[in-house]
Amino acid sequence: MVAAIGRTIRTPENLCPHCGYKLDACSVPFSLDSPSVGDLSVCIDCAGLLQFGKGLVVQALAQDVILDLMLTDPSTYAQLMQFQAAALAAKEGDR
Repeated sequence: MVAAIGRTIRTPENLCPHCGYKLDACSVPFSLDSPSVGDLSVCIDCAGLLQFGKGLVVQALAQDVILDLMLTDPSTYAQLMQFQAAALAAKEGDR
């Protein structure tokens, strides 16, 4: 699930599979208590696309999942791309 940023939730400590950045929190919509297995995310450091797995361990979002999103849920795909662009812009602003 991808939705507007609402509040920050602590998660088990993970390393981004793309860049190794330590992830221990995520932003979630106000309607969610916490992320769930299968939810999508974006690394705040490298903007890599992620998906929560068992135990809320993040994994790289598989290419077939990205393609499936593009074809079957273009709205969620567009939102994910917006979040990725925002993470990239924030990183660029930090330089």
